[in-house]
Amino acid sequence: MKGEIDFTKTVLICSGLGILVGLVGAIPVIRDLCCLWVVAGGFIAAYLATKEMETVELVEGVIVGALFGLVYGLSVNFSTFILNAILNFLGIGATVRGVVGGGIIARLGIELSIKALLMVVLNTIIGITLGAVGGLLYAATDERREKEDLTSGQKNAMPSQKNPPQTKGKTTLGRR
Repeated sequence: MKGEIDFTKTVLICSGLGILVGLVGAIPVIRDLCCLWVVAGGFIAAYLATKEMETVELVEGVIVGALFGLVYGLSVNFSTFILNAILNFLGIGATVRGVVGGGIIARLGIELSIKALLMVVLNTIIGITLGAVGGLLYAATDERREKEDLTSGQKNAMPSQKNPPQTKGKTTLGRR
């Protein structure tokens, strides 16, 4: 499985982990650590999706992390909406969210809908970005990742370990 991500497995991992972290991220006290949750989730999703592969490229980690972030962004928005609806129904939602009910803003349903839509888009973009950062961190720190010489496509451990070019009697220090 060198260099190939199993698409079905990756989608299942990212979906399950994204929904789980999204549900946890909707809890008001835990919500304050959302950025940490998303980066860690992208890291874990990249690990789980690529653990059976021989090598992990940076772009693979970024893609898996971004997919996790997308699912997280959508699920945390949905979970927050449901949680706020339940808390508002119980009469404690206004104190948890810090919104004063019955004011002028509460009467403007359209303005709140636009703000809510913008928050969904913003949270999803942030989730994708931070999830991709987590996947990138995993791929960059993974020991299996091979470094390739971009010019020749040959795999090299370090540039200093390359064989010197063959010059056939010519010197490279001066012109002759």
